[in-house]
Amino acid sequence: MVPTGSAVHINAPFFGDMSRTSIPFDDAYNRHLLETASDLCLEVVRSGLAGRGETEARAILDFLAPLGTGPVPQRWLQLLDEAQSRASASLCEEPLVLAESGWEPLNLTSLIPSSPKITLLTEEVLRRHATFRVFHRCLDSRLEQVKALAAARFPKTGAYPLESDLAETIAAVAAALHANDGDWNAYWRDVAILLPTGQAELAKHAVLLGGDGALHCAGKGKKVFFVPRQGTEDDSDIGGEGTTTDVPGSLQSSVAFLDEQIQLYDPNRPTIRTAVRGYLGQGLVSQFRVETIFSVVLQQQTPPLPASINVTTIQT
Repeated sequence: MVPTGSAVHINAPFFGDMSRTSIPFDDAYNRHLLETASDLCLEVVRSGLAGRGETEARAILDFLAPLGTGPVPQRWLQLLDEAQSRASASLCEEPLVLAESGWEPLNLTSLIPSSPKITLLTEEVLRRHATFRVFHRCLDSRLEQVKALAAARFPKTGAYPLESDLAETIAAVAAALHANDGDWNAYWRDVAILLPTGQAELAKHAVLLGGDGALHCAGKGKKVFFVPRQGTEDDSDIGGEGTTTDVPGSLQSSVAFLDEQIQLYDPNRPTIRTAVRGYLGQGLVSQFRVETIFSVVLQQQTPPLPASINVTTIQT
């Protein structure tokens, strides 16, 4: 038996070599048989399987996904590419994969990222709050095929969501956590695992619990600060520990302090920061410094000059 590079078995009158142990697929006749088989596969997927049930969804992956490593699965992918070109089809843009939301295109559907270190943002939690299209759980038995197919079709991203999509989902979890008074330390430990370099995307969403009890966004002209703490790198140059964190009403749209229930330093070694402090400090939460207050916060509040002066006339 000669591997096809997929889970598909092709039974055809191929012309073998004299030893009858291999098939020269560069032979024109054998090549024609392979092309015919790939055309039939494409027709079955598009016309006979897509849009049906879970069994058909698994079968589609068997047809489309490369199986194994080396040149053989690459040959199968090339055959399918040529077949879709002949049929004026698009395997990545047509609704050929089953997602939790129904049949969707491959290029818009992702796997849920996971890690054995995760405690709160589990696959089930992310699946429940996902803002992107997720592969249906019935395809769990085809997980490796999903990864192989996505890696072949989208080498830069693979089968997992873009940082922007995952950040939006994590923000949805934050809203639910806020409503249910959840564990913010576990949340941020998991976020650091799932989005190790995603601070810029998270800054677009309200994911930071402030001392005022509200969720804040680190972008869009707002600055969230660590509460000053003496003897640490968050020791303020404005005032020591105990500095007021009450924000004037005129600045509440621009300034907030991170809630102190989020553990930033080791309770047994108060000067040693936690992994959460390190993560938040990379673009999400800032140290309370004079320079930051003036250059970022107050400067944004200053009206463009010259500013008009409203004169009130007092009549006597």
